[in-house]
Amino acid sequence: LKAGEVPLLVGETGIGKTRLLDIATDELISAGYQSLVGRSPEAPGTPAFWPWIQILREHFDTPLPGGLGMAITGSEGVVHLLPELRRHADTSAIPTPQDPAQARFTMFDAITTCLDRAARKLPTVITLEDIHRADEASLLLLSFLVTSLPNCPLLLLASYRDGIHTTAFSKTLTSLHRATSTHCLPLDGLDYAETAHLLSALTGATTDADVARALHERTKGNPYFLAHLARHLEANREMKELALP
Repeated sequence: LKAGEVPLLVGETGIGKTRLLDIATDELISAGYQSLVGRSPEAPGTPAFWPWIQILREHFDTPLPGGLGMAITGSEGVVHLLPELRRHADTSAIPTPQDPAQARFTMFDAITTCLDRAARKLPTVITLEDIHRADEASLLLLSFLVTSLPNCPLLLLASYRDGIHTTAFSKTLTSLHRATSTHCLPLDGLDYAETAHLLSALTGATTDADVARALHERTKGNPYFLAHLARHLEANREMKELALP
């Protein structure tokens, strides 16, 4: 992994996307990176730009050289997304309302400038989880940022669920895959040997080969579902007589 790259982890629910993102992020933090995380929850009423609001709040909540005023200088447009920063900004430099398309471009450019400057001072990784659930405005900002990455020292990690997607997300994927910085990393289920090893590790005992094979066929090697069924194995103990749910 290196600055300017956009690895996209894709796979079904429970395949391990979040776990891999956590491992990668922990390693980058150990290497001196600042980590900024944005999540897209399945919750009604989630505001537009929610993943980016989380990321920017986390950034500005970190003690910054020269304070918030200096950090915002040159990217005052971020106050349109984070109104609480307005009192720290030079109000004369805050862009005035324009037509919607121009206003959106100005704000996207301000956010990109802000994150670019942060990454030039301290190596930064941005992690976006479950971007298939992100609102259209957040996806547009993601596409905008990715086009700037070749000249920006940011590393961006993202995950999404494979399957049927909204029109907005499908358009975003097309845009992302056009960028040379983007590469897709499909995650598949565990093979039989890996399944047997995981079951033994989870239950603390060697798993009967027939049970391991049956569970592998039932779950297609999905780690989340395997862990769920392993709890049944642990509870029942008599693995050969386990009635699979």
